[in-house]
Amino acid sequence: MLTELAAFRETRGTAEVPVHYTTDDGVRLGEWLYRQVKRWRTGVLPEDERAVLELFGVSPRPRRRGPRREVPRT
Repeated sequence: MLTELAAFRETRGTAEVPVHYTTDDGVRLGEWLYRQVKRWRTGVLPEDERAVLELFGVSPRPRRRGPRREVPRT
């Protein structure tokens, strides 16, 4: 799943995956990431897994409100 997250981040410029996002291969990346963040918030996610998600720019904090936009690539 981390490979899929890396691919998403590479193409979109962000690791903010919509919860209903499914890859072309049928992988439910959004649902997986939602569950990981939920486990993080409740303190169940192991430290090593948290560290990897942080490297991708994932945070346990709530997302910003409003329309989701892709981050422009520089």
